[in-house]
Amino acid sequence: MNRLLDREANLLPAYMSLNDIRRLHTQKDAPPPCWTLSQNISKLEASFRPLAAMITIQAKNSLLPMVRYNHSKIWRHSQKFWNFWYVHPEKFTWESIDNVKIPFHPSQYEQQYRLLNYVISHRYSYEMLLTIMSMSTERSNQPIKNQLGTFVIKYLMEIITSNSDNDAGRNVIWQHLQVPIIQMLFHKHINLGDILKGLRAELRKKGKVTREQIVRNRDSIMWLLLQYMSAGMVAMISEVNTQFMDLFNELYVDVVFNSLEIPELTSPDCVQRFAALCIFMHAQRAAIEKNEGSVQIPRCLMAQQEKLTEIESHLSVLNFDDYQLVILINVFSILASPFDRVMACLTGDSVIEMPGSSPAAPVQAHSAIKPMSVDMLDRIKMQGKIEFSRKILNLLFQESRSQEIHPSPALVYTYTRFLVYTETERLIFRPLTGERMSANPTTNPLPSLNECIQSGSLTQLHITVEILRYRLHHVDIGSVHQAHSILLNCLNTMSNFQMVSSIRDLCFHLIQRIFTTNPHGRELWAIQLCDQPEQIVSDCEELNKCLIMAVANGSKVAMADQAGQSTQNYEEFLADILRRTPLILPFQTLRRLPESMRIYLEQHQQSNMIPNLAQVVQNERLNFQNLMQNEAELIQRFVDPNATPVFLCIIWKLLEPMWNQHQRTNLPAAFYQILQQMDPKTFRNQLRTFTDFIVEEISRNQNEVHKYIQYLLHLIWDQHVIPFDQFIQVLVLRPCESPDTLIVAQLLMLNDKADGTDNPFLQRVHFLKTFPIDHFNHEDYFRYHLNYHQQFPESFNFEILATKVQQPQEPSVKPLPVYFGNVCFRMLPVIDLFIHRYLEMELAEIETPQGCLDTILDSFVSLYRFHHQPLTFVYQTLYCFTQLPAAKKRLLAVKIIREFDAVRPAFWALSEKYLAIPEENFRPEANWEPDEDYWMHLLGRLVMRIDAIGPDREFDSLSLDWRYMEFTNSVNLTVFASCIEVMTLPCSIQKVTDSLIDLIVKPDSPIPVEDIPKWFNAFGMITAHLPYEYSKVVNQAIISALNSPEMLQIQPSCVYPSHNFSFSPEEQRESDNYLGSGTTRMITCVHACWSHMAIIQLTPLQKFLEVELIHVDAIAGSSLPHQIQIYWGVSPSHGKSARIHPPLSAEITGPLKVHVHASSWTNPK
Repeated sequence: MNRLLDREANLLPAYMSLNDIRRLHTQKDAPPPCWTLSQNISKLEASFRPLAAMITIQAKNSLLPMVRYNHSKIWRHSQKFWNFWYVHPEKFTWESIDNVKIPFHPSQYEQQYRLLNYVISHRYSYEMLLTIMSMSTERSNQPIKNQLGTFVIKYLMEIITSNSDNDAGRNVIWQHLQVPIIQMLFHKHINLGDILKGLRAELRKKGKVTREQIVRNRDSIMWLLLQYMSAGMVAMISEVNTQFMDLFNELYVDVVFNSLEIPELTSPDCVQRFAALCIFMHAQRAAIEKNEGSVQIPRCLMAQQEKLTEIESHLSVLNFDDYQLVILINVFSILASPFDRVMACLTGDSVIEMPGSSPAAPVQAHSAIKPMSVDMLDRIKMQGKIEFSRKILNLLFQESRSQEIHPSPALVYTYTRFLVYTETERLIFRPLTGERMSANPTTNPLPSLNECIQSGSLTQLHITVEILRYRLHHVDIGSVHQAHSILLNCLNTMSNFQMVSSIRDLCFHLIQRIFTTNPHGRELWAIQLCDQPEQIVSDCEELNKCLIMAVANGSKVAMADQAGQSTQNYEEFLADILRRTPLILPFQTLRRLPESMRIYLEQHQQSNMIPNLAQVVQNERLNFQNLMQNEAELIQRFVDPNATPVFLCIIWKLLEPMWNQHQRTNLPAAFYQILQQMDPKTFRNQLRTFTDFIVEEISRNQNEVHKYIQYLLHLIWDQHVIPFDQFIQVLVLRPCESPDTLIVAQLLMLNDKADGTDNPFLQRVHFLKTFPIDHFNHEDYFRYHLNYHQQFPESFNFEILATKVQQPQEPSVKPLPVYFGNVCFRMLPVIDLFIHRYLEMELAEIETPQGCLDTILDSFVSLYRFHHQPLTFVYQTLYCFTQLPAAKKRLLAVKIIREFDAVRPAFWALSEKYLAIPEENFRPEANWEPDEDYWMHLLGRLVMRIDAIGPDREFDSLSLDWRYMEFTNSVNLTVFASCIEVMTLPCSIQKVTDSLIDLIVKPDSPIPVEDIPKWFNAFGMITAHLPYEYSKVVNQAIISALNSPEMLQIQPSCVYPSHNFSFSPEEQRESDNYLGSGTTRMITCVHACWSHMAIIQLTPLQKFLEVELIHVDAIAGSSLPHQIQIYWGVSPSHGKSARIHPPLSAEITGPLKVHVHASSWTNPK
């Protein structure tokens, strides 16, 4: 037996013997091993402690993930490769530790309640919770149910016993908690009866909870139970009746023989105060349906029941914003009467003129403009939300089919507010993504997106497009991509200019949304979509150019080049684009694409610009003049899609002589007839040719540039011949290697008109400053929208031009109602493009107008208050343009982010210390560097906000409604804001990273030792979202640690120096002269950094391990005293290999393992 347990013996691996002995002695009725055998087993187990230390992820219990919203299938697949927070679903311990039978540190066997508390306290976290526990919606067994039930009870008790005075935060977490708990109940991961019984048992424990705490939270508990019990009451009435009554009596024991006080009915809290009564009334109806007798209303609720009867009798006179309506919906959700009252308020009893109307083409809708408030919707129970949304969908889409009187703004705005509710997301979001759904599943089917397109239901389709464009906050990107693909396919078959323009604008917007998703899934999105180019490639040149740049930006942020992605990943995708829309990109754009894309485009791109354009225009102008007497032939010639697209150029040449003589005559009616009969694709081709023509004209006549700008402003804003946003978009995307296109675009956006009035676009931008930023907080938001369009009417189908031609025409196409959009909102992504094109030219050292970026930001930065992803835009711009001067990067970041100061808490994004840095410190000559206090503040702020997440904490220090924010929680916001700060600092990447590492690694750090693991976690989060150059500095710090005196002074010994691998705050606190403090902190820091990285960010480790680490002088010598350095060097990669595909794992760690096994020191003890 001794030989079998001897690691030096060559009989068989000793651990195999140990496992067999354990199995024999742990069987039922098996005797324990004798003391001699026990001693040998303990000795053998102890010999594996060095190995356990080596493969342990240090401070793992303090490493917490970033919780994001993304429920797409590809994201769920990608989680397997980036997530390493796997917990055993039956034990709540680390799954990797449970599967490996070696003696890890005791802390590795602790139950991970803090991790699970942290995750479930975030919105949109249920998918991540399932992933962490290796569960699916189908998988469940009794041990999992028991363990999850215990966790839920423990979580609820932490909320109840919390002494926090933040009542708003407590209400938010009760509201949020209903979603994951309902999902657990519906998927049978927990048992309701067990939860009720266990919660009552915890509440009865002496000293566990005070009566005051119970009273403060009991209505919230009833509200939570109402969400599920009302939906499944018929099925569960007999199953949980006893447990529910026991819990109810425990919660309300102090008033069991009295009546609860009637709450103030004007207060939002009154809805929760009626939750218990709602449950009992649902139970009464369920008992009657099941013939199980009657359910008695408790005496303490009798007064509330009488009040409810009184409220019901006054239903017809209740105001729309009265919380009594919500109480009635919660009680009578299966009855029609409360909903009928609400729907009547959402419809209105008259009609209004909608934006897009004109005297010649009026657009009418029902008159109600005030939607139901978010606070009222929040207080409707889940079943009520489902019934309510079905009624809205039915009314909304049925009305929109009539095409006469369109749905009211109140109805549409209320519909969009339902999109943030996870519990109703599938029902609400399904018709927006191309799936067929039903307002009544059996009798009343509603059309799918495809059916709307095929049947020509333009109003319904336009409402859908507007919602997708302006009211999506946190949704499934996979579903959005599905809608994007469907809409792209209909572009060439649709003749309505307004509809096609809206779809193009939406697709332009969605391309950016899809490729600015979770960085861990961004490259997988790029690879999957590029493998299926037919789903994302269109026949629109501008959309395809934006797609190329979005894929390039996404690949750069995901570090595809560093990961060795080859041309084949993009070849089919780019080939399909060039086949459908031949295009060319200027060299300043090509030079910043990933190398694989750049090489392919340089070899295959081709220009579609018309050669000798000026001569072609002159010839066609003569043809036009010859055909002026034959209007029918004239129209037929120039609306032909195969004709040379120079009609807009002809208009310019015909009007130019009159403009030169200061004549402002109206256009001939034939011009309108030609434009109106063109299909949208042909008009787009005309627009591209016109932009090329204008740029050529201005290049030849530099002195006439301001005159030409005045002519263009007249065509755009007075005659409404050219849509402003489309013209600027085409102009910015033309393949010009000079700054001419940007100059023209800038002048069109900024120059005053010839009569001295302000630039028309600037007028609109200034008007929007009166708009509220957070639309969800303003029930009268549509009134702002209506006032804007009354002040600045827009033309969508040349209907304004029809009234301005020499013989005014009747518009042949009636506009569609506009509920959300305007030209300023449509210009936001175009301004994003303008800024990127300007930065490309600056980095390519192409001369641009001085102060161009400053001017654009000063003029239009107020629009970024309405940008869907302002911080993401700043972050991605800084990420992709790292070589910009620090002063310019700071200008971009501070200008955009500070636009939100008036409606956000102080220092919500950029930190106080950062904003206090004088602007002149960012200039190159200042040679300024942040001090340690700044780095402490930067990391400490993230640590503080992570600490605030949980049931017994403040929950959210910023108190924002994250359902409507750019990021889903304060942690994600702080990480990206911190990255923005770091990337704008006027010091080198090396200095920044070294300063952060020194702060948390050096033994004399000012951070308390017990808090150090939290700071490691914060450092890892930030570093994982910075460009690859920052990670390279971390890798260099590993090499520096290998050559440190702490490593070099290790002497050959039979005792393995475990302290160089294990970080223990307790040991470090007890010993100021702890030998391994520097090296162990470094290895823990690297563990934290790599743990937060995406799989594609880890692939460059192959080169680091194979080329740099092995050839460190001390390691290359491979002398006996230095073999520990080999093990120390390979240690950070342990625990990460499991997240990598096996072949890739072998490639990364293989060379180092070969070097390890070739060494002479092979048996550390």
